[in-house]
Amino acid sequence: MFLLLACAGEEGIPENVMNKEQFIAVMVDVHIVEATAQLRQVKTKDDLAKAVLTDYQEAFEQHNITEEAFKQSFEYYLDHPKLLHEVYEEVFNELTRMQDEVH
Repeated sequence: MFLLLACAGEEGIPENVMNKEQFIAVMVDVHIVEATAQLRQVKTKDDLAKAVLTDYQEAFEQHNITEEAFKQSFEYYLDHPKLLHEVYEEVFNELTRMQDEVH
């Protein structure tokens, strides 16, 4: 049991997984990328896919993470529904706050 705790980071989260605050920030940007994609006017689905992929990469770079790090973290939170629920509550709150600032 000590070995498990020694390998874990904040709140028992493994070292290879983003902490909750960082994951929330990344997920906010991921949702912005997805919302932006829905508004894009592109000729083909391939054009849209390329644009979205570029936007994801820019979001990951902004947070100094790789796509693989994002996927590992996403998988972890999917496997921990209580934590994922907490993350999405904060993501929703932040997106709502951002929307309120615009209006």
